[in-house]
Amino acid sequence: MDETLIKVGATQNTHALKGELKVFIEEEFEDDFLNIDTVFLTIAGRNVPYFIESVRGGNAMIVKFEDVDSIEAAAKIAKKPILLRASDMIPEEQREYEAVDSYSYLEGYMMVDKTIGQLAVIEEVIEMPQQEMAFIQYLNQERLVPLNDSFIVSVDDKTKTLTVDLPEGLLEL
Repeated sequence: MDETLIKVGATQNTHALKGELKVFIEEEFEDDFLNIDTVFLTIAGRNVPYFIESVRGGNAMIVKFEDVDSIEAAAKIAKKPILLRASDMIPEEQREYEAVDSYSYLEGYMMVDKTIGQLAVIEEVIEMPQQEMAFIQYLNQERLVPLNDSFIVSVDDKTKTLTVDLPEGLLEL
């Protein structure tokens, strides 16, 4: 039975004298790699299974494979693609992703304040170190309005309206 294999990284240089290798694993596959015990390395055009004996290190992982006990043996499998069986991968619905809270989709939406009423169309969403800001023209002046959950009342995608409740005086700054 042919199993689908997915390239997740590569072996790099040897490490120390006992058969360890530095490996590079693409960030999106790190959890998959750390949760399995068998990988496949492409050697002479064939996908050969290797059993992981140990993994250590953080960003630069050091891997010891079973039966690779010398620097010479490790050198033979250096700089080879690392493949995982698709069936060994974490199912998509169980993957943990970093939340990417971006308000860039609000460009072109009308910003309406609960108290003041209609303010302006959001011309651009600018990413600042602390948070994203909506760039608007309010009373013929450029303004940056913080986009955060504490100010946003609602978003209506049908009418392209962002309703906010801004602190008094924010637009005068």
